[in-house]
Amino acid sequence: MSRPPRTASSRWCAGSRSRRKSHSIKEAHVSLADILRPGAGIRRLAIASHGPPPVPEPVVREREAAARERAREEATRTYEAQMVELRQEARDLADGLFQRLTRELAGLQDDLRSALPYLVLQAVRRVLAGVEFDGQIVAAVVKEVLHDNHLDGEPVVVQLHPEDLEALHRIQPSPFKEDQLLRFEAGEGLKRGDCVLRSRFGRVDSRIETKLRHLEQSLLHR
Repeated sequence: MSRPPRTASSRWCAGSRSRRKSHSIKEAHVSLADILRPGAGIRRLAIASHGPPPVPEPVVREREAAARERAREEATRTYEAQMVELRQEARDLADGLFQRLTRELAGLQDDLRSALPYLVLQAVRRVLAGVEFDGQIVAAVVKEVLHDNHLDGEPVVVQLHPEDLEALHRIQPSPFKEDQLLRFEAGEGLKRGDCVLRSRFGRVDSRIETKLRHLEQSLLHR
């Protein structure tokens, strides 16, 4: 297919466009050459920006304050959660310790209950070992045994350790009434502080060792 013949008008328009384009390219090259030419100095270039406008300073400060507040609140929530967890752990630890102490105290009470009679008896024996049985103490022992067994006014034979009997006879006046039907004699195998009564009702064993056995039995059955 053959092209239509170019007219003088079309040739002039084409030539005009070519000259304008060549002129623009030349200006661009000249401008770039001028900029890069040594000693030409630095020229200010205005760069058009089509992004968002800069944020005002008050808005920036407000946003930073809000960010700090959010961080503070988050730190507070984390701290409170940790404190709740620590308190729970402390309560669990305290409960565990209390239960353990309760078990150990129960075991200790059982041990003390078992050892108490022995400890008491040992303490009493130590005390009695240091007692000086003079006549007044011996008389008090005899009166207590007579009263506890309701033997006042009854014919009674009182058996004592020989030294206790001698200490009792040294008391003047006698601590016993004349109308009491008492006869004192030294008892065989008795220790200081022992007392044995004989009457029509039978024999009353009031030796210290017998009293200690009764004390032990009462402590064991508490």
